[in-house]
Amino acid sequence: MTAHFNRNSASLGPLVDEYGPDRLQTASCDLTDEKAVVAYFSSISSNKGPVSILIVNHAIYKTEHVPFEDMSLDQWTSTLDSNLTSSFLVAREYLRQLKEASEKVKTSASIMFIGSTAGIFGEAYHADYSASKSGKLTLSLSIPINY
Repeated sequence: MTAHFNRNSASLGPLVDEYGPDRLQTASCDLTDEKAVVAYFSSISSNKGPVSILIVNHAIYKTEHVPFEDMSLDQWTSTLDSNLTSSFLVAREYLRQLKEASEKVKTSASIMFIGSTAGIFGEAYHADYSASKSGKLTLSLSIPINY
């Protein structure tokens, strides 16, 4: 198993304690960087074999309440890149490496996207987060795995 972290692996400590470093590897990657995501999957595959189950659960959430009309383009773009574009990059690379996987891996292949009620109902003062989670829900409904 592999657990991802961006900059701080402290939250993964309990998982490493439970499963041990021989069963769970942790790895850092900037998921908004296309080349880094490709290298990340290559590294995982060479260490533990191809990924068979992918859980896309990462997201950032700005705690400040920002009315839509006051939101900067930088905040909007940063949130969508971190939450949605990165999910696309991760899922795409997963599917690319799955093409070369064994039939056993392909048989158990799954992608799970973790959404949010904010993606369904919206969330006042957090339009960026809501839009990214709505996009992630839509993405999760549009990827058939037919290998």
